[in-house]
Amino acid sequence: MWRGVWHSTRGASHLRKGLPNQDAIALIYGEDDGCIHGLAISDGHGNAKAFRSDYGSSLAVRLATELCISALRQVTDGATQRSIREWLEDDFPKLMARRWTDAVLQDFTLRPPDDAELERPRFTLDASVVDSLLKSPISIYGATLIVVFWVGDLLFLAQLGDGDLLVVMDDGATFEPVPHDARNFANATTSLSLPDAAESFRTEFLQVADRVPALILASSDGWRNSFADDAGFLRVGPDILDDVRAHTLLEIADRLEIWLANATASGSGDDITLGMLVRSDVVASAVHAGAPDRTEGADDALTLTMCPSCRSGVPAGASYCEWCGAPLGDQQVSSTPTDAERPVPPPGSNPRSHRWRWLLAIVFIVVLCVVAASVALVLTMHRPTVLPVFRPASGRHAAHAASKSADASKSAEASSARSTTATASGTATP
Repeated sequence: MWRGVWHSTRGASHLRKGLPNQDAIALIYGEDDGCIHGLAISDGHGNAKAFRSDYGSSLAVRLATELCISALRQVTDGATQRSIREWLEDDFPKLMARRWTDAVLQDFTLRPPDDAELERPRFTLDASVVDSLLKSPISIYGATLIVVFWVGDLLFLAQLGDGDLLVVMDDGATFEPVPHDARNFANATTSLSLPDAAESFRTEFLQVADRVPALILASSDGWRNSFADDAGFLRVGPDILDDVRAHTLLEIADRLEIWLANATASGSGDDITLGMLVRSDVVASAVHAGAPDRTEGADDALTLTMCPSCRSGVPAGASYCEWCGAPLGDQQVSSTPTDAERPVPPPGSNPRSHRWRWLLAIVFIVVLCVVAASVALVLTMHRPTVLPVFRPASGRHAAHAASKSADASKSAEASSARSTTATASGTATP
């Protein structure tokens, strides 16, 4: 029933500072039907205190996905829609906050920060603040969370922290289903790292048996911050719906990549992640070339893992990421499928190809320098040697030199004569 497409772009300011993309996103697939049942987005705080927030956001989407899948298992086991609603409303926030806290504490124990990782916090923060972070390390993983989950005729929406959810109907009417939290203002936000994280979740349920949304948009706060005002942001709902109706998801994915790159470059400068859930009948050709049909005839969900470097979905068990080339070891974050519905990136967008281009450019420059140095050395060795030429003086200067030479000769003869006389006198017998 749903098709998904998403893109996450590294913020322009993060590129300048050498920081990674600290957003994470995952599509939620059913184990039995293989269909998309929702998505989860997390935005790592990214400040000097939250220097592991990229990992914290990855954990958040993974754990949220696991909880939603457990809700689907309850439906399979015969749970009623009412009991599922109560579980999502009461237990989901508590389980999410507790499991995330346990996971980050375990990670901190297994991977204590080294000097290289602490270089940025120590440069930015006071030593006392850094010591406090190491004693209570939950905040170094700080991240927000948005969950969209479809179960039966119920659409479950949960949000902790900033970020945005937009629901777009067939007529283009767009609304924000989750109320705003006054604590999310400017750079301040509620977070999974806070003690009251479970109580800070905002949850909503939409009964959509008769009127199913055409499009659901979920994004990190970097996207909304790139708009001049809220009115401009809300207008994006019907605009994207028109594009979805006119293009395939492959074409939408290409456009999405350009939209977000322009938004961060000319707007917020922050990482921007946008996930779109599109009703299947809205797009004429929703399945992109080469991708398996995840709506009919699928026995189970495709098993993928998430690359911790570029957050692309790669086949489970792969030794390296096919997108960025990063090795995949114990640090990889398991996740439900995230790339099965994501169209293949357009030619030239593979980060791995850019890496080889840079390598070839560096090799070319090195070879050019070596050739230039060799040519300079050869020219130096074959340069003709110029010997100094001594020419005799002429004119007055020559006569003066001859006179001085004659005087010198006379002086030498007189000195020789005196020496001879002195010797003779010294040896005479009185």
